[in-house]
Amino acid sequence: KNVRRRAKRAYIWSFFFTSYCRVCNNFDRLMNNRMLTKDLEAVVSTQSTGVPPCLETMFETCRRHHTFPFNHPIYVSDPVANQPAGFPSNEIRTTKYTVLSFVPKNLLEQFRRYQNFYFLLVCIPTLLPSISPITPASAVVPFLAILLVAATKEGWEDWKRWKQDSEYNSRKYEVFRDKLWVNIFNRNIQVGDILCINDGQEVPADCVLLSTTRTDGICYFETADLDGETYLKQCTAHPESIFFSREDLEKLNAVLRVAPPDKALYHFKGTLTLAPHGKLLSNPLTSSHDKSDELVLSLDGKQLLMRGVRIRNTKTVYAIVCYTGCNTKLALNQVSTPSKFSRTEKLTNWITVSVFILKMVLVILCTIAVVVSHGHGSLTYLWGTSDPGPQAGVVFASYFVLLAYFIPISLFVNLEVIKVVQAYFIACDEDMMVNGKGATVQNSNLNDELSRVSYIFSDKTGTLTQNKMLFDSCSIGGVNYKAAGRGELQAKVGSDHEVVDFFLNLALNNEVLPERVGGNMPYYAAPSPDEVALVKGAYVNQVKLVHRDSLGLTVQIGDGQPQIYELLALLPFSSSRKRSSILVRIPNGKIVLYVKGADQVILQRLDKASSVGPIVKATKKHITDYSVHGLRTLVMARREISKQEYDLFSKVYSSATKAIDRREEMLDQCMDDIESQLSLQGCTAIEDKLQENVSWTIDYLIRAGIKVWMITGDKQETAENIAKSCKLIKENSTLVRVVEAQHSNDCRDMFQTARKVLRTETNVSLVIDSMSLVFALVEFREELLEIGQKCSSVIVCRAEPLQKAQVVALLKNGTKKICLAIGDGANDVSMIQEAHIGVGIWGEEGSQAARNSDFSVRQFKHLARLITVHGRYNMMRTALMVEFSFYKNLAMFFVQFWFASYCRWSAQTFYDDWVMAGFNTVLVSAPPLVLAMFEKDLTENTILQYPEAYKELRDGLYFTPRTFLRWFCSALWHSTVFYFLFLFALPDTMNSSGLTGNLWTSSTLVATAAIITIVFKAALVTKYWVWPSHVGYWCSLLLMFSLFLIESSWLDSFPRFYQVMIFVASSPWLWFFIPCTTVACLVPDIVQEHLQREFYPWKYQMIREKAIRQMPTLTMEQKVPLHPKSTEFIELPVDSSPISTQRTTLQSQMMDQTIPSYDSLVGAFDDDNEANGAAHELNSMSGTFPSLGTISTSTTSSGSSDTSDEDEVNPSGESSLIELV
Repeated sequence: KNVRRRAKRAYIWSFFFTSYCRVCNNFDRLMNNRMLTKDLEAVVSTQSTGVPPCLETMFETCRRHHTFPFNHPIYVSDPVANQPAGFPSNEIRTTKYTVLSFVPKNLLEQFRRYQNFYFLLVCIPTLLPSISPITPASAVVPFLAILLVAATKEGWEDWKRWKQDSEYNSRKYEVFRDKLWVNIFNRNIQVGDILCINDGQEVPADCVLLSTTRTDGICYFETADLDGETYLKQCTAHPESIFFSREDLEKLNAVLRVAPPDKALYHFKGTLTLAPHGKLLSNPLTSSHDKSDELVLSLDGKQLLMRGVRIRNTKTVYAIVCYTGCNTKLALNQVSTPSKFSRTEKLTNWITVSVFILKMVLVILCTIAVVVSHGHGSLTYLWGTSDPGPQAGVVFASYFVLLAYFIPISLFVNLEVIKVVQAYFIACDEDMMVNGKGATVQNSNLNDELSRVSYIFSDKTGTLTQNKMLFDSCSIGGVNYKAAGRGELQAKVGSDHEVVDFFLNLALNNEVLPERVGGNMPYYAAPSPDEVALVKGAYVNQVKLVHRDSLGLTVQIGDGQPQIYELLALLPFSSSRKRSSILVRIPNGKIVLYVKGADQVILQRLDKASSVGPIVKATKKHITDYSVHGLRTLVMARREISKQEYDLFSKVYSSATKAIDRREEMLDQCMDDIESQLSLQGCTAIEDKLQENVSWTIDYLIRAGIKVWMITGDKQETAENIAKSCKLIKENSTLVRVVEAQHSNDCRDMFQTARKVLRTETNVSLVIDSMSLVFALVEFREELLEIGQKCSSVIVCRAEPLQKAQVVALLKNGTKKICLAIGDGANDVSMIQEAHIGVGIWGEEGSQAARNSDFSVRQFKHLARLITVHGRYNMMRTALMVEFSFYKNLAMFFVQFWFASYCRWSAQTFYDDWVMAGFNTVLVSAPPLVLAMFEKDLTENTILQYPEAYKELRDGLYFTPRTFLRWFCSALWHSTVFYFLFLFALPDTMNSSGLTGNLWTSSTLVATAAIITIVFKAALVTKYWVWPSHVGYWCSLLLMFSLFLIESSWLDSFPRFYQVMIFVASSPWLWFFIPCTTVACLVPDIVQEHLQREFYPWKYQMIREKAIRQMPTLTMEQKVPLHPKSTEFIELPVDSSPISTQRTTLQSQMMDQTIPSYDSLVGAFDDDNEANGAAHELNSMSGTFPSLGTISTSTTSSGSSDTSDEDEVNPSGESSLIELV
């Protein structure tokens, strides 16, 4: 009864919902319906036969596509036995549409956009002849064209996704089926199959590793598609299944039981029950079967091969499929990037709504005017009735259609096109390319949002630094060896046992796999670059790891014979343990535990004798010294283990690995017990160099008014030193530290101290660690927000990935300003997705950050160009296109409202139907597109030379309600001139044949003058002329005359427009009216622009004028004047005096600067070619600036350059504004 009740409720809940999911292939929404899930699980998990027949189809659909708890055993190589469980298919489908659902679903998505729904409402009245003032085709055809373009774009993108899915689903894998090894497609793989995967192949589903061709049962793989890490990781087969051969697997009789699927990449629990060949396995639901001869293997994350990983350095792998399709770890972790919308898009929607309200007000006014006009006399000759009521509704609908052109129908499609073009320009920027690979754009909606950035949150390792680790120094026994990375200790390896034992820790305690690929040093592959650096550091000091296999690790010391160190146990590193250990039996038979890890973890595990000795004190001092120099540190320790202690550990560790419940806790406790009473060996220092031009980039961004926060997981000392190296912390900065807070009171006191410092100091940098951040993010959010805003820079150290995202969320929600986060690792993804704009770097830590970001670059230095150059151009171009699109439509069609009072509010159209239809889509479509693609207010080099120009851009230079109001007033004035100048200034026209003008000749005359004026307005606002500008503007005029001539020539198609253009063109009034209209419209615009530039100039206008008139700018690559070693930028006056006065001030500042000597210039360049090139640039400048003398060069045989005996300078003593160093 209960089953039937739940089944009926599930049916009622999901009948229509499941039908929708079937059509749209959107089973993710079905999975999220918890009520439905509960009911279906209850029905499916019950063996009752009382399920109503009407539900069978729905249950079958849900079984195939829904995730149910895995209480069903997995029978190995038995698809028939696994069929009742209803495991999901392994087919991957990322497409949004199917062939049947494309039309209805695409239309549904199209009409979710308000503007499309609005134009649909406009088209409906045009289909009613008694209401529509225009022909239906003139309104419907452009609307259908817009829908078709958008649908084509969606279909093309979905087709590309379908091709990728088909390619992935059609990959072939070798599977054991029906007692044969066969090749099947990826989409046909099922749970329980035994797979044979070769080196280089991608794992198609989550699998349990059985055995490999390696004798130690280890399988190496990389997880770049899973977590972004490019370094090798390893998976180990269970000791009981290591030696399973291909023939053994063909006879395998086993049942696999696994936990329900979850998102944790490295969390997995399960058991594999093995039975002798020919004997049935016990039923897991009963306990009556004899299980005495069955072997149960306990499985954990070490045996899990996840879908998406790629096999490396392992010839062949055999594994059992445990999760397929939507149940795999990769599928569960594929969280869609949160939807982000720019403020420009929101403002565009606000403008659209405002124009719509204006239009509705005018429509209502026209309707009221009709009613009022009926009260002043009988107008039955117009309406056919004296009752104004019915006709008021007709007039309302008619003007609703006529004034609909206030909103440009092509604007939103143009915006989509422009976003694609802007993304293409970013990707093709050669100055942002490395080895032919450039930046990528994953979210083009945020292209213009780059111009509004106020805060940047940056990771350190791999973002500011190269993440290429180099072994630099070490401390052994309290002695500092600064040149250990260059082999300083080679001589001591043969005589000093303490040094040898230290480097044995480096060579053995890792997961590095050595490969001989030629040369002396092997190629080392490892999960971490730190481990590779340590192994290479041991190698250059003559302790060489040469081989690794199931027997152990082979190490050669000096010129001696290689020796095998038997591997007894490897205790891996984890973020909670912060250490790794290895148990080995050394050649003399002793058992030694080698440990390495973070200093705060290892030092507290030392024995009493080591923890208070002078070695510990000296080592701590060396750790601090290394950190101050920006080096990454690890502490090394060891301990000899007795035979009895090892036997006890081995027994406890083995039972912990086989445990099903509390396995992780038991393993942690076991490892914690043995990693104690350690003897300190020393510490290592690894260098992670800064990326190219990081210091210049950060200084440039700060000068641009952007605050930079560095959030890292490294130590405080290392973070502070890197911040100083990259000029995030200036030399004159006052450091305020909120660190190591044990209680909330400690955190409160440190914040109060920070407030006091901020009252007296202006250049303050805040340093806060993760311990203090725990209290700050909960109890002192307002204090952290207030102090962080006032500080010039903030350093967050020892931060966890979640804390990074929380800090970004605090600033984003607290300041309401645009925040940008940049990182390169998988631990930066949460921070990147939390920020308004996420930027990923294709770095050494993989591609996860780049794949989950809105933009991705190759190096940190490219961020400055992405924000200030592309952000500026994208903002300016988008703003121009939106504002110009509304301007041209309002200027053109506001005439319709002026005309309404002269046609007694009869809803008579002023323009021809096809002029209105083609105005947005054909006639004047090119000018806004040209402006949105090629316009520039400043050149790239000028932008890079003047970072201060970014401040006014961020504060709203181009696109605000104020700027739109200026364009709206211009449109209103132009429409007034178009109509009333024609109405009052032109007499009745008559041509040489005696024909007089009519409505269509008048509207053609006004339309011609209006379109020409609009094109000239586009030319007036164009600051950067390229050949597409000329083509676009002239083609618009050509298309206008072509359309008018075609309509004038085709009597059958356009009867009322026949010979109209011929009449207008033959009238001299046309050629008089056009220049008069253009001058009357544009002269006020020119005067307003001149007055604004003269008395209230924008900073970019001053920069543009000075750049054009006074000095050519050179690229950053030419090192003049923006050499990365230099942070000199040209200051600008900030007063509001007239620009003529400011020009004088600028020139006086220029005169105070002196030309540097050639000797001082040479030091700013990397080689002689660059120096000579700079000299040629100076010589060429002397022709432009008479005050600049000529610099001659000569190169000696040794390659050094000298200046001439005397530099010739203009006798006036004046020098040009040139900053070369």
